[in-house]
Amino acid sequence: MGVDLCQANPYDGHTLGQAIATVERATGMSATDAYVDKGYRGHDYTGDATIHISGTSTRKLARTQKQQGRRLSAVEPKIGRLKSGHRLGRCFLKGLSGDAVNLVLAPPVPTCESC
Repeated sequence: MGVDLCQANPYDGHTLGQAIATVERATGMSATDAYVDKGYRGHDYTGDATIHISGTSTRKLARTQKQQGRRLSAVEPKIGRLKSGHRLGRCFLKGLSGDAVNLVLAPPVPTCESC
């Protein structure tokens, strides 16, 4: 839902609070649950949202929470496809402004359902 440019290469867990604030600002709603990948283990988030890390136990979760966790697994292959098939794996442009322009210069994503 939101994109933030970060100086250097910070640990994912340290950017979680900023990422949730960006999503809340973009949607106009407060986040109650955040489903994240394993890069966010050991996060330092202290807000109101409950953080669910993929690949952890689902024993004590409700049915809808389990379904939301599976949705994350459906998104990961799409991100991999964007990185490999549309030259988004690396940014060869310099600085934060180069990072901001990188997506605009990428080739278009096919609109067909089978792609």
